Amino acid sequence: MVDPGLLERLGVALAIGLLLGVERHWRERDAAPGKRAAGLRTFGLIGLAGGVAAAVSPDPAWLGLALLSVIGPLAWFERAEAAASGSVSVTTVVAASLTFALGALAVLGEVVAAAAAAVGAVALLALRERLHGFVSRLT
Repeated sequence: MVDPGLLERLGVALAIGLLLGVERHWRERDAAPGKRAAGLRTFGLIGLAGGVAAAVSPDPAWLGLALLSVIGPLAWFERAEAAASGSVSVTTVVAASLTFALGALAVLGEVVAAAAAAVGAVALLALRERLHGFVSRLT
């Protein structure tokens, strides 16, 4: 029998990933296909992967290994992309790690906290230019 509560929590994990993915995709929306990395679909899958990992994880160490299996290839890809473009940023890897963790948190039962943290993360990511401007004006 399928646990309807688990299905709902997995839906929230997916929604968290999609929410963060919209923000990341929006930032690169004008890039040509094949030139965008880690957007809506990727982040949706990362949130869902965190949820599934939490649902099947026998212990927290296994959940950590699942996180590394998702984030490791993304970090490698981001490093290669930085070398090719000359632009260095770790934000996508950090946002993806958070997405995985929030998906896991939602499935583990902290749905409201996970959703609230996702909204806060999206706000922080969306305020990039304002935050950088604020810091540049500090004396």
